[in-house]
Amino acid sequence: MIQEGNELRIFCEGDGKLHFSVMDVPSDKDSCNHTINYGPNNASFVCHNATRSDTRWYACAEEGIVIRNTDQTIEHPDEDIAWIHIYVNSTEPFAQMATGRELPVTKRGPAVFPCRTTSPHWIVMAHTRNENLTGHFDPRIGFIATEGVNHLLTQEINCSVINEPRALRDMKSVSYRLAHQEDDIPIPKPEIDKIALHHMVWGRDQNINCTITVPSSQNLTLQWKAPESVHHQRLITTQSTTDTADPMYTSYISKLTIKNVTKNDGGSYTCFIQEFLDDDGAADTCDIKFWDPNHFFVDVRMVEGDDYRSIVGEEGKTSRWNIKIDAYPEYSLHWYKNNGEKTTEIDFNNSSKYSNET
Repeated sequence: MIQEGNELRIFCEGDGKLHFSVMDVPSDKDSCNHTINYGPNNASFVCHNATRSDTRWYACAEEGIVIRNTDQTIEHPDEDIAWIHIYVNSTEPFAQMATGRELPVTKRGPAVFPCRTTSPHWIVMAHTRNENLTGHFDPRIGFIATEGVNHLLTQEINCSVINEPRALRDMKSVSYRLAHQEDDIPIPKPEIDKIALHHMVWGRDQNINCTITVPSSQNLTLQWKAPESVHHQRLITTQSTTDTADPMYTSYISKLTIKNVTKNDGGSYTCFIQEFLDDDGAADTCDIKFWDPNHFFVDVRMVEGDDYRSIVGEEGKTSRWNIKIDAYPEYSLHWYKNNGEKTTEIDFNNSSKYSNET
């Protein structure tokens, strides 16, 4: 346990290259501006001014090992992953002061109300206006309801500290609402727009788009996970929806804006469905590299399967070249004709003989 305002340092060492995980918390805006540095076989996390929001789980593992580390995670297996939980002691009992946050719940499995506390000495009870919930409280996880809670779908559930004077209990409480989630519905797959990721550069803002199309009756929220080295204050998420050709379906679009990109912001970016936090099938991950803006890149090649750099055409027939172009900065395409004596540019706007499709 450390005191609020103190420095938090975590060092992890292994046999190979590591990756470090800070627990994912939706709408997390109050945690400290931390840095993560990597060595050949180690990782170090530094937060100079810890807040109560930094009360959470931290983990590291060798690259390739998946770390499930959200505020809905109950189990923390330590066979391949090194875990540590940090309390940041504060006058406020709860790490996050949620108000009306919606939590998914199914007929199977427990419901987790993530009312984690800033110290283990707080005693917490989960309740509605009329009844106390059955379950147990773990200050590192929250209140875990062990019996069915589907009958509470229309009610507000509060976590309150009970070792406080009664007059302060309602002032120091967090509230949640449950959203029903079917056990057997097919899990949709979001998709990051990978074409737009080609040759993204540092020194400017960059946008990454993620889309998912689902039945209009299904309400989902797309979230992003960026490399831990990118502080959340430089990440802006914009949500929107658009109609599809089928009126029964809606496309959800989430745009992640990375402000003032640096060379070190490269790494794995994941778009995932908030309602399916712990399911790998409900996420899409891309490894992104940010390039030097002064680096020029051109790659022109024939489309795979088309090996002809010259075409012998037949009179009266149409000849076609299929060419793949990848370049940075953004390019404008020009075609030229050489008749052996001089080279002239083809004017597609005023030609019925030549056409260009991109």
